[in-house]
Amino acid sequence: MFGESQIKELTEFIYTTSNIVFKVAYDLHLTVIHGKVPSVITGAPSQQSCPICGATPKQFNDLTRQSLTTKSDNLMEYGISPFHAWILLLEFTLHLTYRNVDGLRSWRITSGKNKDKMIERKLHIQKLLWEKLALKLICLKQEVMETQMMGHTALRSFDFKNQKMFAEITGLEDWLIEGLHTI
Repeated sequence: MFGESQIKELTEFIYTTSNIVFKVAYDLHLTVIHGKVPSVITGAPSQQSCPICGATPKQFNDLTRQSLTTKSDNLMEYGISPFHAWILLLEFTLHLTYRNVDGLRSWRITSGKNKDKMIERKLHIQKLLWEKLALKLICLKQEVMETQMMGHTALRSFDFKNQKMFAEITGLEDWLIEGLHTI
């Protein structure tokens, strides 16, 4: 696997100064990797399955299920990328916000009139986020640079100093934004 051979070749770093010896040992793991990579390297059945426990979206949506069993090796080796969690939480809040149009509050908006209202609200929210918080929202798909930029935007959206304004602009409750930041 890419990177594993370099990790295995790392040796202890030793630095001596004034009769004091500093030793640094390395224990590296591929925890901050692009969203789909963990699924591939853990052998998850699909891109939509959790790379940590292998659960499918259907299993996650089964509210009668008591728990999911993690594959501890996967969790220890690859971790859960907080960077991508921030992006997904931002996407979630924006989807909620865009679809809360004139009391419509529908996840799936397909009709012309309601879709036009949603697009108008989306542009309005994006304009306010730019004007009041300097948060520029861009297309999220495929490009690494765009993902990195979106990650930093997501971090700033939920930052303590921006939470109140972000909640005000999106029309979501303060406690929800604060809770998402905690997650």
